[in-house]
Amino acid sequence: MKKILFITTAYILRNSSAAIRNNSLVKGLVDSGYEVDVCSIEWPTDLSSPFFEKEKNGNIHLDQLPNIMRIAKIKQSYTPKESNKWVARLRQTLKKLLFFPDECYEWRKVFKWDNLGQYDCLISSSDHKESHFVGLKVKNEMPTIPWIQIWGDPWSTDVNTLPCMKSLIAHYESKLLRKADKVVYVSNVTMREMQDRYPQYKNKMFNIPRGFYFEINTPLHDQSCIRIVYTGVLSYGRDPYVLLNALKKMNISPQKCIVEIYGNIPVDMQEQLEAYPYIKLHESVDFEYMQDVLASASILLYLSNKKGSSQIPGKLFDYMGTNKPILCLVSDTSEPTSMFLKQYKRCLVLRNSESSIMSNWENIVGLSKNGFLPEDQFSPKTIASQVLELL
Repeated sequence: MKKILFITTAYILRNSSAAIRNNSLVKGLVDSGYEVDVCSIEWPTDLSSPFFEKEKNGNIHLDQLPNIMRIAKIKQSYTPKESNKWVARLRQTLKKLLFFPDECYEWRKVFKWDNLGQYDCLISSSDHKESHFVGLKVKNEMPTIPWIQIWGDPWSTDVNTLPCMKSLIAHYESKLLRKADKVVYVSNVTMREMQDRYPQYKNKMFNIPRGFYFEINTPLHDQSCIRIVYTGVLSYGRDPYVLLNALKKMNISPQKCIVEIYGNIPVDMQEQLEAYPYIKLHESVDFEYMQDVLASASILLYLSNKKGSSQIPGKLFDYMGTNKPILCLVSDTSEPTSMFLKQYKRCLVLRNSESSIMSNWENIVGLSKNGFLPEDQFSPKTIASQVLELL
């Protein structure tokens, strides 16, 4: 049996798209007949996913980092409960400056792994970027081992990268890419951008999307009330107010349509959202219960990132594992990510404007009555097979 060493910080991390992606991939690799040893870190209890701890995909080894408890508390202090968004952003900026490449920066110092020669392949998967630095440590000890890097998000070109750190990050990004044998990007748009940025590494860059973990194929619900469900973080770049204002202008009754949001929401945004009668806000739930949330929806909601972003939120691929339609509200219907969404009949892609939503309301209602087969191209085994083709 062939063996793979899989390195990632995000494996048992709660409410993490990267953790879902990594568990899905390892699940697919194991189902394909591979033995996978997963090296990750031990997160504080309130940041760990009980579900993925129970799933035990692969042989899991967790390292303890001396300062992760303290740093994790700093992270929590500015996520959903910070009332002053400017203070929250300042804390986030200071965190990025103090801990490089991220809060897991100590991992490569404590990481030790014996018998590296027994593995047929090394895979490191971000985020966090420290995963790749630990992968680099292994590659330096075993130069002949094939190394596949999986990047959920870009780094130097990420919209959240501080301008003052772009040169430093670009230096390390280039170093990591140079040492890799194959580089995988979850977004095809990101891959093309990175090929343009690093043409010398173009031939070893590939696009393999993130897979879903669960396949959810449930009966359609009574359509007396359309339940529009959004899962994930509501950041300031994703605008839910346009949809709510459109519902208000159309005088849609809360008994006919309800928008439910599951995820962390800044306090000031939460207060504004609660003023609308047809919205229900829920705290984020562990992935085990996300099955029920997705199954209960009439239609799933996708809100695009800031204009110009090449990243595709991971929740989209969770949606693809269901039989539910997807309402995609985007800033530009001609951007590459929007064109990707238009390939799927389940996706109704609209510009995120009141006029567009109002003029297409009958189409939205009609879409909510339709069911679709889960997209097998994003299943764990299919995604794993694409990764294995790179060996």
